[in-house]
Amino acid sequence: MVMRGFLFTFCATVLLASAALARSAGPDFVEAAPEFKAREVDPATTEIRLTFDVPISEVGVPFCGEELFLPQLTGKPSYPDEFTVVFPVELEPQQTYRMILHCNEEVFEYRQPGVEPERPVIYYFTTGAAPGDFTPVSAKNLEGWRRFRELFNHRYCYYNRIEIDWVQHFDDSTEWILSSPTPLEFAQRLAIILEPAKDGHISVVNGEPRVGIQTDLTPFEYNGNFEDIEHTFPNLEKHNENLWSARDGDVGYLMVGSMMNTGYQLDPIKEIMPEMRSSTKSLILDLRTNPGGLDSNAKDLASWFFDHPVKFAWMRQRHESNPGGWSGLSDQWLNGRPWDEVYRGKLIVLQGQMSASAAEWFVLMMENHDNVVTVGDRTMGCSASPVTQDLGNGVWMNLPALMAMRLDETDFEGVGIEPDVKVDGDFSERDLVLEKAMELAIEAAAAKVEATPTPRKKGLTSWP
Repeated sequence: MVMRGFLFTFCATVLLASAALARSAGPDFVEAAPEFKAREVDPATTEIRLTFDVPISEVGVPFCGEELFLPQLTGKPSYPDEFTVVFPVELEPQQTYRMILHCNEEVFEYRQPGVEPERPVIYYFTTGAAPGDFTPVSAKNLEGWRRFRELFNHRYCYYNRIEIDWVQHFDDSTEWILSSPTPLEFAQRLAIILEPAKDGHISVVNGEPRVGIQTDLTPFEYNGNFEDIEHTFPNLEKHNENLWSARDGDVGYLMVGSMMNTGYQLDPIKEIMPEMRSSTKSLILDLRTNPGGLDSNAKDLASWFFDHPVKFAWMRQRHESNPGGWSGLSDQWLNGRPWDEVYRGKLIVLQGQMSASAAEWFVLMMENHDNVVTVGDRTMGCSASPVTQDLGNGVWMNLPALMAMRLDETDFEGVGIEPDVKVDGDFSERDLVLEKAMELAIEAAAAKVEATPTPRKKGLTSWP
């Protein structure tokens, strides 16, 4: 399997081969040769040896990822013991190799019953120069590195979020990144250098071939169980890869897996919501696998629950030209809909650590609604708006410059938004979050809890 283009989309390492995967202790490697993250691996190395924490079985496809980053296999893998796999390879000098281990259920088949990979594991290393080779520092690398440091120091809105001496960190990596022989390798190394930021909105993009590289490799777990969702709603309808809906009596269910409208995948909502409004008294809106997308789509989804404009957040921008390095606060609004289009029943929003970016904006919007309750776990805490910056050497980077803030002027980057009702536990066989949501939905439906129309407020100029 080869995945081209962006390995990770939206915010952070939100990769889920299928929402149906059971939650489990994700298999991981405990020993690796070459060493994980090594920077000067001998290019004459002829094998990659990985030892896992659970027994593994022989398979035909050892790893996947962007083809440009994969080592050349010279034969079939061998298994010296039940925990270890050895891949015969041929490596090139001055190259970063990045592999995704068990990126889907077919890549590794684990002998331990019931254990399936719940998340991918990233393994990478960089080879050194061949003996006697010397790569002179190019003017383009010098300019790209200078430009990057200037942008990061003056425009990255979360520069001080993590306690790290960025100046020293970058100084320590200067020689390594300047020795990059190509723009693609420069992009690879820059992504590695930026890992400590743990910011899923930072990505590095090579120009030709166009390849995006995510910098945040933090794994997040799915706090649900798709099989239990199907059991709870036997009539669950799949509209497309990002949209599922169902109804059980007075309770409706809508799973929105992305705030991107690629291929118009969110368009069915225009038919789903009027049907839910007329046939249900409570609606469960599931955002637990939603890594975000466009805030305009989040606003459009939220508009089905308001009959008036709502200010839900602030934003400010970091830029060296602004006094103190920051712009003033800019208020963020969404528009509602006419009352006869608004969903009036109880809304229960399901959230978790995979709910990110524009999905978190939606959660913020719902904090302004009296008839909404959020259930699950904290959101990811990945909320900024990235701006694409040209480094001038064939490499671009997406760098967050716009900071999202609650109405109380606090940000939630790296912290997330806590739910009204927190649900923890073992999700391997039951969807405990959905169970709690169903309890609340049935209770509200029986009590006929409904929103009421909002009088138009003087001074609000935006009205549906």
